[in-house]
Amino acid sequence: MRKSGLGRNTVGDLANNPDRSPTRKTMQKILKVLREFDSRVKADDFWDM
Repeated sequence: MRKSGLGRNTVGDLANNPDRSPTRKTMQKILKVLREFDSRVKADDFWDM
């Protein structure tokens, strides 16, 4: 959460609610942090686009 700049509630809600999809800005923040670990990460890996 610190690296992404996202709130605790946002992360928790996205993780626990399959009907919730992030906004474009939130998605970019999440992917930016994940790409530090694996540069091949795509939004399609997590959300239906």
